[in-house]
Amino acid sequence: MPSTLLIDRSGFTPMIARLIGMMTYTRETTLEAVQGWTPEELDLIPDGHANSAGMLLAHMAAVE
Repeated sequence: MPSTLLIDRSGFTPMIARLIGMMTYTRETTLEAVQGWTPEELDLIPDGHANSAGMLLAHMAAVE
């Protein structure tokens, strides 16, 4: 996967372009990490007191 962290983006300042790159990188690596997970795996709450991976993904999607 090519790095998108430090590329110029037309219409954005260098700092905003870097932030967009960070968000893009996070999205790409997160999707890669959970690819192939079943709904049951995404819904699993490991210790019973935390969020499931699915809920964390939903939160990330809402932030985007």
